[in-house]
Amino acid sequence: SGFSTDITSGRIFLHLSGEFQHAPAAPALSDAVRAVIAERDEVPISPAEPFDAINRVAVMDSYVGFNLCGWQLSFGKQSLSWGPGPGGSLILSDNIDPFYMVRLTQAGPMELPSFLGLLGPVHFESFMGREKGHPVSGRPFIYGQKISVKPFRSLEFAYARTTTIAGIVDPLNTRTFFESYLGRVDTKENSIPGDSHTSVDWTWHLPHFRDRLVFYGELESDDDPIPLQGMTRAVVRPGIYVVRLPFLNN
Repeated sequence: SGFSTDITSGRIFLHLSGEFQHAPAAPALSDAVRAVIAERDEVPISPAEPFDAINRVAVMDSYVGFNLCGWQLSFGKQSLSWGPGPGGSLILSDNIDPFYMVRLTQAGPMELPSFLGLLGPVHFESFMGREKGHPVSGRPFIYGQKISVKPFRSLEFAYARTTTIAGIVDPLNTRTFFESYLGRVDTKENSIPGDSHTSVDWTWHLPHFRDRLVFYGELESDDDPIPLQGMTRAVVRPGIYVVRLPFLNN
């Protein structure tokens, strides 16, 4: 059970949402289950302790921001889903607790000048935040960017990249940040700092179907600047969305 509200005053906007969460008590996990979890997570086997009932009030997506010249800058607990259709996203999904981030996004798509206008409406957004609930890795930082173009009325492409960096072992400083951002190899570690993920997605309203049929999908890869570079390692999630069934327009 929860609530959500939006408040706007001039250029400033505020979003608040919260939940009352309840889970009943449960017995301890079996020895076999706890052994599998320990093996997969590479952590010691947890003790066999029952689960207490949970009753708590949790702050969900809650942030404040302002609009300026067609851009929105916001700060607070936010959740993003960068997938092109229903079913979540491979690179960034909202099936986790919102985490604190600074987010910069366009209020609406823009048209590029000169020949770049052939790309059609362009939309860009970027964020940087810090993950929570990672006792092993030590609350690493995560940042990402996504740009989408729509060269045709029926076809839209997007490219996204996220990078998880720092934590318990790796420091976050100016050098490691820009090396990870630019994809440069750290000579000390002989690798690019952080864990990078990229994706391309598409939304195609099939011609001659009067916007009745949409083919969408997402291609995601780990450590490749472009997912198409390593198709054997990439993950693809295609889908078909039927807007309206024949003879059933409503």
